Amino acid sequence: MSDVPSWILDDPARYPLMPPLRGWPRTRNPELLTAVVAQFQVETAERYRLRDVTGDGVSESWCNLFAADVCDALGAPIPHRMLANQLHDWLLGPDGDALGWKPCTLIAAQAFVSAGCPVLASWRNIDGRPGHIAVLVPSPKPGLHCAQAGRSNHSCRPLVWGFGKLPFKLFHHL
Repeated sequence: MSDVPSWILDDPARYPLMPPLRGWPRTRNPELLTAVVAQFQVETAERYRLRDVTGDGVSESWCNLFAADVCDALGAPIPHRMLANQLHDWLLGPDGDALGWKPCTLIAAQAFVSAGCPVLASWRNIDGRPGHIAVLVPSPKPGLHCAQAGRSNHSCRPLVWGFGKLPFKLFHHL
């Protein structure tokens, strides 16, 4: 029996979750951001486990779903039904902008995360294969850190773990 709470459903088609801990723009702080991310238990929750759900023999990853779940819980919604490449375009477009998502620099991203604001790192794969998206999280260690679902799931690792040398973009929520 897993210690993952029952509200984290293992069926990615069921949207959205109703997590017990939520944040809003007026309540943002680094401790709340850390706690909201932690409640999703990305390392162990079946919902974010790499697996083949389409039956084509290729395992799907759930970075888009994890990012959407966390952002929704932080009062900074992004679409649940978009893949990572689509989310990247959405964040850059007028809909993302209208809902408070703005591009930012590495230095600004660090300041926003330190203040508890939602920040996303996003990479659009231009060859048509899946892209990637991750949630930045506070860390006592230097540099930017992220929580992600993907080929590896983790709640706080250096950003390079998720993106390597890929040309990601950063977005913060106002």
